[in-house]
Amino acid sequence: MDVIYKIADEYNTSIDYLVDGIRKNEYYDITDGYWIKKLSQKVGAGTSIDIAEVDIVDDDKFFVPAAFFKTIMKNEKLRMAQVDGCSMEPMLHPDDWVIFEKTKEFRGDGLYVIMYNDNLMVKILQKTPRGNLYIKSINENYESFELDENTCECCYIIGKVIKCII
Repeated sequence: MDVIYKIADEYNTSIDYLVDGIRKNEYYDITDGYWIKKLSQKVGAGTSIDIAEVDIVDDDKFFVPAAFFKTIMKNEKLRMAQVDGCSMEPMLHPDDWVIFEKTKEFRGDGLYVIMYNDNLMVKILQKTPRGNLYIKSINENYESFELDENTCECCYIIGKVIKCII
């Protein structure tokens, strides 16, 4: 190990670069970002994921540098989930990841993680001029649908997607 220290010092580089190929200042300080909890269950995009409890979270966390976000986020509200299914292609593909902020309210048109008829999904939500909720699949081979005040009870917003990792 002493030889590695001497070589690093001789060439004015880091041991990390010699071992991993990472130069000094090329990585983020692990305190300048967020450790985001991963949902243990995938979110369906075409494939319905039946789930009884939404907040099933593994102890597994994923570090995301603060520079990845435009604004300062509340770490305790951030979650991430892996996508399963093709209904959101070409926007999202199977095994992509979505990072979302936990909220129960509609915060304007956008991509959301929702619970619909006990199925966890990632979909675009839009309000129609009549005030109904439109649940949209990007892929035309999959159904999009509109919920009125009578059918809206079977849909719960889990969070609004703020970033996608594809």
